[in-house]
Amino acid sequence: MPELNNKIKQDLLTRLGKMRNYAKNCSYRGYDPYDIMEHPLSRFLFWKKYPLLLKPLPVLYWRFIWRYPHFSRWLLNIRKQINAKGMGLFATGYLKLYELTGNKEYLEDGEYCLNWLKEHHSEGYSGICWGYPFDWLSFILIPKGTPSSVVSTTVGWAFFKHYQLTGEESSLDICKSIASFLLNDLNIDQIDNGRICFSYTPIDNFRVYNASLMAAEFLLTINSYLNVRSVRELAMKAVAYVIEDQIDDGSFEYWGQPFRRENHIDCYHTGFVLRSLFHIYNLTGNQQVKKAFEKGLQFFLDNFFYQGRIPKLKPDRLYPVDIHSVAEAILSLSQFSGDYPEVLPGLRNVYEFANKKMWDERGYYYYRLIGKRKQKIPFIRWSHAWMFRALSEMLGVVIEESS
Repeated sequence: MPELNNKIKQDLLTRLGKMRNYAKNCSYRGYDPYDIMEHPLSRFLFWKKYPLLLKPLPVLYWRFIWRYPHFSRWLLNIRKQINAKGMGLFATGYLKLYELTGNKEYLEDGEYCLNWLKEHHSEGYSGICWGYPFDWLSFILIPKGTPSSVVSTTVGWAFFKHYQLTGEESSLDICKSIASFLLNDLNIDQIDNGRICFSYTPIDNFRVYNASLMAAEFLLTINSYLNVRSVRELAMKAVAYVIEDQIDDGSFEYWGQPFRRENHIDCYHTGFVLRSLFHIYNLTGNQQVKKAFEKGLQFFLDNFFYQGRIPKLKPDRLYPVDIHSVAEAILSLSQFSGDYPEVLPGLRNVYEFANKKMWDERGYYYYRLIGKRKQKIPFIRWSHAWMFRALSEMLGVVIEESS
């Protein structure tokens, strides 16, 4: 009896249909966990230096907006927006559904998202690229619209999927243009002769493992159509940086030195790294990449799943259960299941948990569980788009298992 059966297939199709309707009914607009950070009050509180007695103010403010996500956005008049990264995820999900079902309505929906992306990219760079529709704070302020490796490659995979399914050369041309952005506009930090790190955006010099690896993965994929030796060598130096900095237990930090301030190992960024390594190994056959991936996968399975069914945001604590971790768990386990079928029971368990504890019949998944309390706000990019993308991938596993 297959691990995943026809009953789950029908359940997936039903939920994906409801999620599709919800996204289209709201015109792909919604809130985001980070949209509130560009509000003037947020900037004032998080960038100002305070006397000792007032230093708790930013912490109290953050706890307020985190605990009351709906009310705080209403209070501060935060507007719902379309997010380019979300549109890329929706497009990839639709195209996956078209590939699995042959239903041309999914192709039309995917192309609607792609056309929106063509009309709403960042201007003034070497290639086509995208950023977030809001300012966001890191070590520096990243203004809205600043393109990033993460957003641009996430969108890029949608255009590449479209090219694979339709043969549309214009979609491949966009992928080549994204590669030009990655190569020419991101800052490239030379770690040593054998390792480099791509920056997150053109205005920073951050060392973020998953962001740099996403750029390398995309370049290695698109370079099969460019066949430029120097591009492959550069990308593999970025891969070398990540796998050589892997921690002995198999985990991956978020920040590389000298930006690392404290332990920052979480479920979804780990999943990003693992999926990139898995794809890079399949592209290159590099055994060092495979070794790093399998070591990381074991850490992922051993440390991010409470009782084998609840994805944990951090290895050392259960709550909050974040829908982004749930989506990444489903997406990662789905993609790995063909070569590592032992992950199938966990995939089914996570899916059943999400449906039982985080699903809303209106067609979306809740943001977070904190003990018995639920934060029910439907974040369009963080929650909805990622879960739509993940469930479309899981459907492919179900169909293959059921055949």
